[in-house]
Amino acid sequence: MASLTDQINRGVALLQQNQPAEAAEIYRGLLRRWPDVPVALHLLSVASFQLGDAAGAAASAERAAHLNPSAADYWSNLGRYYYSLGRLADAANSLNRAIALAPSHRLAYLNLGLVRAAQTDRTAARAAFLRHLEFHPDDPAALHQWGTQLLDWGAAAEAVPVLCRVAELKPDSPETFNSLGNAVQALGQPAESVVYYRQAVQLKPDYAEAVANEGAAWLALGDKAQAVACFERAWAMTPGLIAARGNLANLAAAEGRHEEAIAVFRAIAAESPGSAETWHNLGNSLQELGRHEEAIEAYRAALGARPSYYLVYNNIGNTLRRQGRYEEAVA
Repeated sequence: MASLTDQINRGVALLQQNQPAEAAEIYRGLLRRWPDVPVALHLLSVASFQLGDAAGAAASAERAAHLNPSAADYWSNLGRYYYSLGRLADAANSLNRAIALAPSHRLAYLNLGLVRAAQTDRTAARAAFLRHLEFHPDDPAALHQWGTQLLDWGAAAEAVPVLCRVAELKPDSPETFNSLGNAVQALGQPAESVVYYRQAVQLKPDYAEAVANEGAAWLALGDKAQAVACFERAWAMTPGLIAARGNLANLAAAEGRHEEAIAVFRAIAAESPGSAETWHNLGNSLQELGRHEEAIEAYRAALGARPSYYLVYNNIGNTLRRQGRYEEAVA
């Protein structure tokens, strides 16, 4: 019979081969014989998380950290699992404990940045991201995460050089070029964004999101025919893609067909209530029709989906001011 160490190593090999189900089976069998082996619990949590079972991963990681509270990796992973479950305070506590045990931990600061951003604490999030990058300045995954976070905060000018550095470090990443396209588009440079979106698609020909984003850039450039062609192409690649449907609705709104746009946005929101952009666009169309209360309700749903969506706060304030509700707007 294989030894405990052999079984643990076999599971690790399976995880490295992207076979988490097989690895999880090994660790569950091992834990039936030896239920209090922290490393087995830790690795089972990794396998469970890869299988999409964040709750199961957290349960295993909790046991592992309880049995070996000096293992920084256990606390760091537990924080990541809590973050996925929306348990932000627990996530921050676990990640801070990992950092106390290992001040230069590779992932704890990065994940803490994500947690603080989700808590809308931009100062703490920035500090955590930058602390990670002090230790790992050429970590392309971390730089990409930081760049997209800056973009989410509306700091596109700051995001561009970060994402350009990622493109230098990892020139085969289509996601990076898509994010760069989004950043320069946010800076009012749609023609340049088209170049980046096309680079993304060249690297990943079925990248429907990048194709839909290119359509949005053409729409900003006033070329509706190119925009529609991109949206329809993206739709054909991924039927039901929110970006394609949403941008077709945005096109309807741009042409003053707000009732049509509202119907599409409401349908998307019903299917994907976590799409903050959809709620935001719905609010914009409702506001154009003077349906201010409904617009505010949509904007608040956008913030419920993404609390750090700062543009929405401005739109809520503008809508309230249009109604003469100045005190509420300031609040």
